[in-house]
Amino acid sequence: MSFFEKIFGKKQEKPEAGEKEKISLESLQGKIEELLKKSENQEQKIKETFKEIIRNFNENIKIKIKILEKIDLKEKREDEKLKQRVLDNLYRYIEYLSKFTEKILIIQDKKPEEMYKEANSLLNDFEKISKKCLEFSTILIGKEISETRKTIFSFYQEIEEIMKENSDYFQHKRILNSVLSKLSALNENKEIHLKIESNKKINENELKNLRTQLLENKKELEDLRNSEEYLNYLKSSKKNEDRKQEVIREISRIKENIDFKNLMTIYHTINKKKEIISFYKNDFLNALMESNELFEFKEIKETLLERLKTLKHELERLKEIKSGGITKKVKETENAISTLNLKIIDKENEIIIEKKKKEKSENEINLLKKEIKELSNQINLDAE
Repeated sequence: MSFFEKIFGKKQEKPEAGEKEKISLESLQGKIEELLKKSENQEQKIKETFKEIIRNFNENIKIKIKILEKIDLKEKREDEKLKQRVLDNLYRYIEYLSKFTEKILIIQDKKPEEMYKEANSLLNDFEKISKKCLEFSTILIGKEISETRKTIFSFYQEIEEIMKENSDYFQHKRILNSVLSKLSALNENKEIHLKIESNKKINENELKNLRTQLLENKKELEDLRNSEEYLNYLKSSKKNEDRKQEVIREISRIKENIDFKNLMTIYHTINKKKEIISFYKNDFLNALMESNELFEFKEIKETLLERLKTLKHELERLKEIKSGGITKKVKETENAISTLNLKIIDKENEIIIEKKKKEKSENEINLLKKEIKELSNQINLDAE
């Protein structure tokens, strides 16, 4: 009878493939938790066995350490310096061994698999750090150190045997925890999927509303542009624009009749006057509309100045003519259409992104379901 059988009773025969228990995914989590709960007693028994092995090891290694501490090389017919070096290395080995034993005691309350992993790590560390002093000690000391090492490796053989004997149990537990973890991931992905579906419906409704608003605004814009008021505005606007261009052309012709070179000669010693003349010469239309300083120059024909005053006032009046409420409505509707087009593009992009998220979520869900089914089969459950 194996060590595992001695502790837990005779192994049960593994059920055949046809004996798998059918279970729904919705009920699987409860079933797994139930199986994990049942396995707690086995886990505790294995843990207590490990603790007993560690206690026995601790007692045995203390005895071995006391034996090592009492070693006397006085009777050895060897060089005194060599004997002293051997003893120095022996005491160092005893120190490492004592610390190693203390660390083993600390891990005895951990879960069996964790304890086993850490015990192996501690042994590897101990072997590395004590290697040189061990090798030097064995130059003159053989039996006592050999017995000590047998105690150490006997301890590891015992826990190794328990891990092997319980490999089915540990594998079973790992599968249970893996299924539980994947069920949790599956539930999270299902929640994400539901949220994506909800967002999809919201976005599609919003897109539909935006497109309806766009059609309404386009119809409104068409009606505005075909209205009598707007058509009259266009005619009036064209007439005003034509007149403005005529006024500007006449102002340009008058500029050609002003002798700016002569004016600069007359006022070449007066900087302020020179600046004004230069301003009008280089940008006549803007200078005329911004100031009245040109009318102070008596050297320019009075008829030209009077005509310029008249044209300036007319141009100011033409610029002040307001477009009216109809153009404001047209502009507002055009802006609304532009805004709606941008919103529609953004919403369409959102829908594309949500679609990709949905596909990714569905793939994740299908993959998790497949993995859960495969793992469940290993513990004789047929999850649907």
